[in-house]
Amino acid sequence: MKREKQTKSRVSHHLMLMAGILLMLVAVSCKEDEVSNVSSETILEETAFAENLFSSIMLEVEDALPASFAINGRFGGGLGKFGCATRTVETSEGEEYPIVMTLDYGDSCDFWNGAVMSGKIITTISGPRNEVGTEIITTFEDFTVNDHQVEGTFQHIIISEAITSTTEESAITTPEGETFTRSSNRTREIVSGQDTEDRDDNVYHTSGASSGTTPDGVRYSKTITSPLVSSRDCRWITSGTIESTVDDVTTIIDFGDGTCDNIATSTLDGETEEITMDFRVKRMYRHRRG
Repeated sequence: MKREKQTKSRVSHHLMLMAGILLMLVAVSCKEDEVSNVSSETILEETAFAENLFSSIMLEVEDALPASFAINGRFGGGLGKFGCATRTVETSEGEEYPIVMTLDYGDSCDFWNGAVMSGKIITTISGPRNEVGTEIITTFEDFTVNDHQVEGTFQHIIISEAITSTTEESAITTPEGETFTRSSNRTREIVSGQDTEDRDDNVYHTSGASSGTTPDGVRYSKTITSPLVSSRDCRWITSGTIESTVDDVTTIIDFGDGTCDNIATSTLDGETEEITMDFRVKRMYRHRRG
């Protein structure tokens, strides 16, 4: 009888141990699914945010360049549509180049695209705009957009009068403290408007690819499959497509048909959903049950 009780006790102990292990495996499975889903969903927000933001920043920098310097057919000298930044231009004594231009948005500045910015954008220009190989390097100092911190370096190299090549190493940190890293190689070309004095009629095509990590440490990659179209008279990218791959899940993001609005679409496994673009990254949770 005693031996029988001991046997039953061992069996019960083993069953409880197996049940505990099973529950742990289920919990881990659910958590992994959740992390993957969080990254896949949120990266769409980050993609729209980053593409619209960096397009706007490039236009702002170009508008503020000294009047003697032009890039992609655009002569600077302005300070954006509302001019809320303070511009400082410095050169070495007795030297025309390099030029160091600082745009200071202070503690709060309403940007022309509707976002609230603070901090500084610092741009260094190595030589004349009509000289192939001239570099325009842009960095950030305590720079935020709607409380999202933007860090990194953009290196623009002039390829021709209409084309620049851009290498980017950047990071975006949300107000919640979650950081997206990003590396990209892009080509940006002005396709119309460069022969007029009106800045607002300039239209740009951007192509290239980028990659990085989400706050969860998941790798992602993005390839522009149809050029992204942007212009000075619209705060949003108006058309173009990006193929975004996160954790082996590929989504196509379509910025529209050329209409100036904040609507894009994402397509996954043949199903298309509408995205409302914003100059914020909103953490999106879609839980799976394990």
